[in-house]
Parts: sequence; structure tokens; C-alpha cells
Amino acid sequence: MSLTEEQKRRTRKELHANRERCLLDDQTLCAALGFTPRQLADTLDVNAGSAPGDVWLVRDFLEQAITDLGGSPLPFTVLTDRDRQQSQIWFGVRRVPPTPGKAQLQGD
Repeated sequence: MSLTEEQKRRTRKELHANRERCLLDDQTLCAALGFTPRQLADTLDVNAGSAPGDVWLVRDFLEQAITDLGGSPLPFTVLTDRDRQQSQIWFGVRRVPPTPGKAQLQGD
């Protein structure tokens, strides 16, 4: 499951747009995902340094975090829910870590 250059461009744009909507800072994102700052940057940019499974993980984490923290994520046009099953066959199933700060916001 390889993305064309146009699909990479669109995915990069959508990841960055959702990154801007996410209330968590990069340090918190890296800690939650187990990423280095370089790995996060490469993944958001969907460049040669990114792994496809990481791109899906960041996509899913951003969607979850934005929603958990009271926002509305922008839709993805390339990495769609319909394509999830195929991606899981190719790259494996990865558990999305919980959103940091969610419990505090909910009063738990």
C-alpha cells in the first residue's frame, strides 16, 4: 500500500491541519507515541524518514486527541476508515495510546 506523491501531499496537509487543531504540544505527543521529535516531524511530513505504520498511528492519535479534548478533527481523504483494514494487513494493528490529560478534563 504505497501512496502516490499527490496522496502524500494531501496526507501531509491533513496531518498538519489536524496537528494545529490538537491542543497537545509536541513534547506531549512524542511522549504519548514513544516518538523522537525527528520521528514526529518526519511522520507529519510523510517523508522518506517516516514509516507507513507511524503515519497511520499519528493520524489516529490526532483524531482521538482532538475529539477527546473537545475539538473536531478535519477529515482525511487518503487515510480513510475504509482503507484501515488494508493498512492493518500491510503494517499491523497498532494500539492508539490514551490521550494525555483526558481524565483531568473529564474530572476523573
